Amino acid sequence: MPKKFRYFYLVEAEFTVEKRMHGQARTAFGGETRSMNRIRRTKGFTLVEIMIVVLIIGILMAIAVPNFIKARQGSRQKTVIANLKQVDSAKEQWAMETGQVGNAACSSTDLYPTYMKSWPDNTPVTGTYVPNAVGTAPTFLGKDQTQWATDPSGL
Repeated sequence: MPKKFRYFYLVEAEFTVEKRMHGQARTAFGGETRSMNRIRRTKGFTLVEIMIVVLIIGILMAIAVPNFIKARQGSRQKTVIANLKQVDSAKEQWAMETGQVGNAACSSTDLYPTYMKSWPDNTPVTGTYVPNAVGTAPTFLGKDQTQWATDPSGL
């Protein structure tokens, strides 16, 4: 066999088509089988893949956590303002029905249970709602509803 053809024949014989059938590979020419010790079957994730997933989760958390905290604070602020409006409304109804005029003292026992179904004790923010006198705004932690609307600190 001439040299040129001999070299081509050797390269061609070494070329294999790997078929994963019962852990063996067939050569392209000759149909011989040999074991596939060189083929590695790995299960699991590489370190780089795991690090990329952790990085993506970290980025999502950096975006989500501040928004969640802001939403929770806004919800608490709106709850306090709504409770103060409810106390003020009940106080005005009490004053009209009992004939009270400006600066008449009012307490939570005057308003609950007749003018309010429940007194706002179990709110997300701990503190005491004070109805104050007729003609003045009720307060929570020393602030009325307009102060809570402009300054939500303390929630």
